[in-house]
Amino acid sequence: MGARKKIPVKFSKTVVINAIKRSGGQFYSYVGRELGVDFRTIKRYIEMYPEAKMLFDFTQEIVNNLALDRFIEAVEDGEQWAIDRVLARIPEEGLSPNPPKDLEKDKEKDNKDLEALANLIDSLEVRKPDDA
Repeated sequence: MGARKKIPVKFSKTVVINAIKRSGGQFYSYVGRELGVDFRTIKRYIEMYPEAKMLFDFTQEIVNNLALDRFIEAVEDGEQWAIDRVLARIPEEGLSPNPPKDLEKDKEKDNKDLEALANLIDSLEVRKPDDA
């Protein structure tokens, strides 16, 4: 098995970022579909461009947070499926009373990442694929 072939640059960073924005960026396959390539190909492109990777990761985090918010609402509303899921995840020895130690440090890093991402998004405009 030889070394992995380097992909020729077919899509610019702007084209990849715009595809992430148009697709919602939550799955590689959705972004790939925007450009007519499979998920493995678009994953390599996203990994090639740090700004695209940051945007892709951020959009995934947003989707995950929305799903978590919906889940919390379902638990608060007493929906049985959500309660069953929570109960299934509690370890036999119970929950730990100790919170994570580096919570503030993580929050500070997240805020810096969000600010950098907001600046990146503001600097780009979404274009249709044939405009690029």
